[in-house]
Amino acid sequence: MRIISFFIFFLLTCTGFGQKSFWLRSQYTDSPEMISKESKFKSFSDSLKMRLHLKTEIEERKKKGYILTNLDSLVCKNDTCLAYIFTGNEYSFMNLEPDTTGISLYEKNIAVKRWKLYKNNPGSWPQFAEDITKYYLSQGFPFCRVYLTEMVSENNKIDVKCKIEKGEFIQFDSIVNKGNLEIKNNFLYRYFLLKPGAKYDHFQVANLTKKSKNLLFATTSSEPKVTFDKNKAIVYLFLNRAQINKFDFILGILPNNNPVTGAKKWVISGDLKTEFYNRFGLGEYIFGQYKKLQPENQEVIVKFSLPYIYNFAFGVDTDFRLFRNSNQHIDLFLTAGIQYLFKGSSNVKFGYHYKSSRLIDINVESIKNSGRLPSNLDILYRSGVLSVQMLQTDYRFNPTKGLLLDFRCNIGQKVILENSVISGIEGFEKAYDDVKKPTLQLESEMDIQYFIPLKTYGTFRLRGMGG
Repeated sequence: MRIISFFIFFLLTCTGFGQKSFWLRSQYTDSPEMISKESKFKSFSDSLKMRLHLKTEIEERKKKGYILTNLDSLVCKNDTCLAYIFTGNEYSFMNLEPDTTGISLYEKNIAVKRWKLYKNNPGSWPQFAEDITKYYLSQGFPFCRVYLTEMVSENNKIDVKCKIEKGEFIQFDSIVNKGNLEIKNNFLYRYFLLKPGAKYDHFQVANLTKKSKNLLFATTSSEPKVTFDKNKAIVYLFLNRAQINKFDFILGILPNNNPVTGAKKWVISGDLKTEFYNRFGLGEYIFGQYKKLQPENQEVIVKFSLPYIYNFAFGVDTDFRLFRNSNQHIDLFLTAGIQYLFKGSSNVKFGYHYKSSRLIDINVESIKNSGRLPSNLDILYRSGVLSVQMLQTDYRFNPTKGLLLDFRCNIGQKVILENSVISGIEGFEKAYDDVKKPTLQLESEMDIQYFIPLKTYGTFRLRGMGG
């Protein structure tokens, strides 16, 4: 216990000597209300964080109506700073008169409604202007301006006149890829949510970089760019082919001697796997695998996914699997459905799931001796599938913050099929009467992950799985 205590004390001591703290105290020079309050020193790990805190403190005072608040001086000695802040009087807004020239009545009403949120808070004028600007940025007006034209103050009450200039209405024209990635325009329009002829949306454009990096089959050589020609916007992307397609195979030769005749035979075994992304320029995914590592076992897997069919927001997703286990049984799995992609990479899938297992070689003598049905029977399972995948992270493949959710639910009917070989055994004619009844089955599984950034040190991941 003494050794552990000494070790903890040593770590704390090293940490204390390894970090330099900055101390800040704010002093309000003209506000009796604030001067009367005791101002305490606050500690910061570096000078940049101290200055950011000071800036935030001044902005908060402005939002409370002290619109003249500013930093008079900042006096520092070694690691201790004293900030002298001037606040001025508290003001409140009375009336807003927006210049409605060039804007519709509907747009004027939006401005008035927004104004009511900030009417008694003159320090929030920048927030009001930002809200109005954001509205027009999403409505096809990337060059809009909101600014004050007149401000009259009387008895700490302010009357304001402002001007809203929408600027020229801009429409999307096209997307041009300057990289070597071969991709259809229909995919680009759907994935980036930029449709020719649609109104310009600044926030869709601002999201281009993040969405470009989320493409598994592409790399970016430069940031996206936008050019304006008259009232048209052209988006330039720099997407290049990623070296991600795979073709792997393993071949082997195994001896397979005949246990009866003793004749020597050789069997070729192997594992062949192919994986292709965007082979046809549609953003599709193709996976195929044939595996035969033992002479008696074989496995086939085929997957295909197409994010968008023609110019629709719907795509297809299929998964086919076939497994043969020696001469005992053969299993077949098939999942096929429609997927809908939301903004970002989140999607929801509705589909059909089929699963069957059939016996191949039946040991009649063993069944006769046991007097009951074997543990493995012929089964058939059909169900509907609902799958939801939610990706709300900063980066799809190596996230540092955000949420990942993967949920899947199957509900269907399981049926045990009568095998004619078994029912043909004497005494087993009615053996299936009690097991042939269909049963309802519900299967679900969920995987949820939450990423928390630890400043610049790393990421903390919380994960829960169930099913």
